[in-house]
Amino acid sequence: MDSLFVVLGDQLFLPPAGSHHFFLREDPELAQDVRHHQQKLILFFSAMRHWAREREDEGHQVTYQEWGKALGSYAEAVICECRRLGLSKVKSWVVNDRPFALRLREDLEGAGIDWSEEGQPGFLTSSAEWQSYRASSKRLLMGDFYIRQRKRLSLLVDSDGKPEGGQWSYDPENRKALPKGLVAPFVPRYPPDSLTNEVIGMVQRDFADHPGDGSLFDWPVTRPEALAEL
Repeated sequence: MDSLFVVLGDQLFLPPAGSHHFFLREDPELAQDVRHHQQKLILFFSAMRHWAREREDEGHQVTYQEWGKALGSYAEAVICECRRLGLSKVKSWVVNDRPFALRLREDLEGAGIDWSEEGQPGFLTSSAEWQSYRASSKRLLMGDFYIRQRKRLSLLVDSDGKPEGGQWSYDPENRKALPKGLVAPFVPRYPPDSLTNEVIGMVQRDFADHPGDGSLFDWPVTRPEALAEL
């Protein structure tokens, strides 16, 4: 094992193949950059803790820094972990927050640590495909990009590449009011387990001034729950 694999809270994908030492952190900077809704914080922290526990159960090595124990900046924490493990390389999925990624890369390079980002499965369009679209398009409009994606991925199109139903967009219908008497479909809920209850208590204590009510949390926090919700 020659590298540390850094996993952010919005990158809880199935782990890459091979043996890895994973690093996750409930980062003060990312959690407090704005006053996030309490249930959003619970969702992130609980999902991260469940993901870390699942990897440990699979035999992976995991370093997990919980809220309140995460000292220093994110880069400092990663550098310290690399030093502790005797590693000089960091890997991660492509980081969506580019300003954060630029700061992290600068600090890691300053510490002599190489960082490589791998294409992540969180997007249907790769960076290369997006750059190709930008180079070939005279205008950048969401509607044009949407139609291009439908055609490229063969989503809701017929054999001639025409839209199913005869239209690309049904936005006027989307803006209509719900019919009177409509009964909404049942939405499954997921009672929090002991791990999530720990997070709920922590968020209600340490983020009491944030909007929302964490005690009402009942969202899916594991892959099986998310698949059931889907």
